[in-house]
Amino acid sequence: MAYPLTPELEPGEEILYNKYEQAKWSPATLAMVTSNDRWKLFDHLRLLDDLLLFMNNRQVHRSMTWMPPQHGKSLLISKYFPVWYLGENPDDRFIECSYESDYAAWWNKQARDVFREWAPQIWGHKLKPDSQTKKHWDLHGYEGGSHSAGADAALTGQRGDFINVDDPHKNRKEAKSPLIQLNVYEWYTDVVDTRLSKKGLINITQTRWDLRDLSGRILHDKDGNINEPHLYLDQELLEHLQNGGVLDKDTWVILRLPAIAEEKDILNRHPGEALCPELHPIHDLKAKKKRMRGRFDAQYQGTPIPDEGEIFSADWFKIIPPGHPLLKNLVKTVRGWDLAGTKKKKGQSENQGAARTAGTMGSRTTTNDLVIHDCVTLREKPGAARTFIKAKAIEDNKNEKVKVLVVHDPGQAAIDQMERYAEEFKGTGVDFKPVKESVYGSKGDRAENVADHAALFHIYLVEGDWNYDFIKEHVDFPNGRFKDRVDSMSVVFSELFKIGEEIKPRVEQIQIW
Repeated sequence: MAYPLTPELEPGEEILYNKYEQAKWSPATLAMVTSNDRWKLFDHLRLLDDLLLFMNNRQVHRSMTWMPPQHGKSLLISKYFPVWYLGENPDDRFIECSYESDYAAWWNKQARDVFREWAPQIWGHKLKPDSQTKKHWDLHGYEGGSHSAGADAALTGQRGDFINVDDPHKNRKEAKSPLIQLNVYEWYTDVVDTRLSKKGLINITQTRWDLRDLSGRILHDKDGNINEPHLYLDQELLEHLQNGGVLDKDTWVILRLPAIAEEKDILNRHPGEALCPELHPIHDLKAKKKRMRGRFDAQYQGTPIPDEGEIFSADWFKIIPPGHPLLKNLVKTVRGWDLAGTKKKKGQSENQGAARTAGTMGSRTTTNDLVIHDCVTLREKPGAARTFIKAKAIEDNKNEKVKVLVVHDPGQAAIDQMERYAEEFKGTGVDFKPVKESVYGSKGDRAENVADHAALFHIYLVEGDWNYDFIKEHVDFPNGRFKDRVDSMSVVFSELFKIGEEIKPRVEQIQIW
C-alpha cells in the first residue's frame, strides 16, 4: 500500500526504489537491501512497517506490537529500524531495551554493524571513531546515537527520542511471577518512561505471556481499571493514519496479529488462516494449539488468560473487542445478580473481606454461544446494593431490553427483600424477576452445567478491565476464595439456556486441534 507522507528521495535511495519498486522509503526497504534479500517483506511485516512510519511522522507516539514467536518482529524493529530511524533523524537518540542488558546489547550491536556498513552509502553518515561499542554508539558530526539497557540496568543521563522495549520478559515463568512482574513494571515507570524526550516515541514489542505482563500492567492498573488509553489497529484506524491523521500522544496503538486469524482480521484473512504460512503453516499452528492449550492464546494469539482450573478451563473464555460482529447476532440478554448483604470495611479492596454482590450481563447468540458483556461486584448493605442494582438496570436498558434476575434464599426475610426490589423497579420499565435459589439448582450444579456447555460452545468476554478477575475466579472455582462472579454468571446461563432444551452442537467447534 502506498504511504502518503513519503519523504523526498535522497542521493543513494533511488537504487533502492528501482530495485524493489517500493512506493515508500521505509525500514522494510532498508532491511531487504542490507540483508541481500534474506529478510522477506511478508504481509504482516508490511503492516508493522507502516506502523513504524506512522511513529516516525509523530502520528503515533506510543505503540505495542503483539505478534507470535518467530514471525520476524524483532529483526525489523530491533535490528533494521534503529538504523533507518537514525539515518533519517541523525540528531535523535535511540534506546534499545530488553529483559536483560546482554540481550539488549546484542540487538544494539546488530544495528550498529548494519549502520556502520550501509549508512555512509545511503545517508552519508558515519559512526564516531571513539564511540562504537555494542552497548553505546554515536553518529559522527551529529547529536544522535544508540544506547542499550536491560530491565536490570539504569538509563541515567540518556535521552530517548525513540525507546524500543523488545521482550521485556525472559520467559513464561518470569512473566507470570508477581514479583518479577512488579519489578519490570516499576523499571518501566521509574526508568524507561522518565527518559522519554518531549517528542519521544516508545514501542513495546512482546509475545504476550500473562494478563499482568508489562503490556497488561501498562494498559490496566493494579485494581483492574483502564490505566492508559489504547486503540487496536484496525482498518478504520489504519485508514485514518494513512490519510495523515494524528493521535493523542498518550494513546497506545496496539498491533495485535494473532497466529490464527479471527473475525474482522486487519490483514483480511479468513478466520482460521495462518498469519504467515511460509514461516508457520496452519497445521503446525494447530498442533501447537493442541499441545499448549491456554498458553497458545497468550503467546500466539495475543490474548493471555489464566491457567486451567478444576472445573473451568481458561481457554474456554475468548476475549473479543466491543465492536466484534458476533455482538450483532444476540437472541436474548439478561443480567443475573447473586446477593450478599455485607458492607466493605474501610481500607478494604473489592477482593478482600466477605462475599460480595455480583452482577453479570450475558447474551445467548444465534449459534448458541454465550457472550458475557460485563461483570460488576460490590460489597454494600442491602439498601445500598438495591439502589445500585436499580441504577445498573436502568443503564442496561437504555439501548435494549435486558431482564434483571435477582436470586434469593428461601424464607420470609428474603421474600420481604424481594418485595422491596419489586417496589424499587416499579415505573422503570425494567423487566425484573426474583428467582428462588432452588429454581436453578445448587450453585455447584449450575457451574457444572456451564462447564458442560462450554465443552461444545464458546464463551466470549467483551474486552474490559473486569476480564482478568472474572476468568481467574472461574479457573479457581470451587477452591478459590470468591465464587460470586461464578454464581452470577451461572444464573445468567441458566436463564438463557433453559434446562431440557435441545441444543445442537456446532460441529466445527468440537474439533480438537
